[in-house]
Amino acid sequence: AQAIHDLMTTNAATFTTPPVTMAALQTLITTYDAKLVARASRARKARSSSTMRSVLSWGIGQVC
Repeated sequence: AQAIHDLMTTNAATFTTPPVTMAALQTLITTYDAKLVARASRARKARSSSTMRSVLSWGIGQVC
């Protein structure tokens, strides 16, 4: 999406009346990218928590 935005901006004479302004498109791209980063961050935390629970449950089983 960023590449399309950049090319449309570079070739503005070709795209005289796009259905959305380039500023609005950039905002949408930025928002989408931020949501992807947040989602990936939550996924890493979930994997980390799952691994920690597995390690702790294994350790507790060894003690009991």
